[in-house]
Amino acid sequence: MGFGERRRTSMKQEPYVKIRNIGAMMPIALLVMSCGPADAGSERAAVRTSAPRVLDVSGVTSGMPLVEAKRRLEAKGFSISTNPGPSWTAVLRSAVDQLKTGASPKAYDQKGVTDMYARKGGEMITLGWVTPTPAGGEVNTIVYSVPLQGRSRDELRAAMRVKYGAPTRDSGNGTIAWCAAGDVCVSGESRQPMMSYEESDRANLRLDPGLQYAAAAKSRMEAAVRAVVGKPATSF
Repeated sequence: MGFGERRRTSMKQEPYVKIRNIGAMMPIALLVMSCGPADAGSERAAVRTSAPRVLDVSGVTSGMPLVEAKRRLEAKGFSISTNPGPSWTAVLRSAVDQLKTGASPKAYDQKGVTDMYARKGGEMITLGWVTPTPAGGEVNTIVYSVPLQGRSRDELRAAMRVKYGAPTRDSGNGTIAWCAAGDVCVSGESRQPMMSYEESDRANLRLDPGLQYAAAAKSRMEAAVRAVVGKPATSF
């Protein structure tokens, strides 16, 4: 169930990407959410004290192979579309060339996937900024969006609490966030996955993978580059 670094300030969306997929009240509740922007300031020090919870959106989690995420969403009746992006091979080749020559990265091919969209009725789930991998990509940020029209805000929030438990932060004005134990619950600063919920004319749920995920992806690429070029020489 569920609501959705190569991190951008805005996500390419189709036709509206802030959060997608929630059809009916209970189904919505079950999809659940991701982490989105959080109010900083006094809330910066807010951390959760309970055990980490698994945060997913309709059964999809950050770090999951893209092919598995697609399989799960299709099994739940979502139609899938994608935006092309650079493949692992292209990103690796560019990184190797840059290390060898110092040249700026070359234009990437478009044989991979940069965003995946899942739609079902008024629900929309965006798997944004897919991380290239040798196996075809990995889920990064997840955003779930559904119109609020005809839906009760109180029922939506109650359904989220059923799935995710008590929130780490609740501003009282519609912004809610869930984070791992002891983690700073602020978007862009949480080390582990963070999920946030906000309302406009739609119910918007966002799951961000956290800084540890970005560091692991960077380390994976650096290891692949070293495997190609070997240990850098030093001449001083």
